[in-house]
Amino acid sequence: MVIVAWYKRLTKQHSEETKRRLQICMECDDKIRITKREYICSHCGCPIRTATLADEKECSLNKW
Repeated sequence: MVIVAWYKRLTKQHSEETKRRLQICMECDDKIRITKREYICSHCGCPIRTATLADEKECSLNKW
């Protein structure tokens, strides 16, 4: 659930799986920088740092 992912982000609850997903996304050519530290996926439009925290979320490019 997206609300849970935002909660995890605000409380800095980052699992090893989250770190793995974030690394994959940050190396992906399909990300768009929107601020100094924020990126969105150009394919699905998700904010990358939050999407990687959502346990039920799957990459629309099947990278994770």
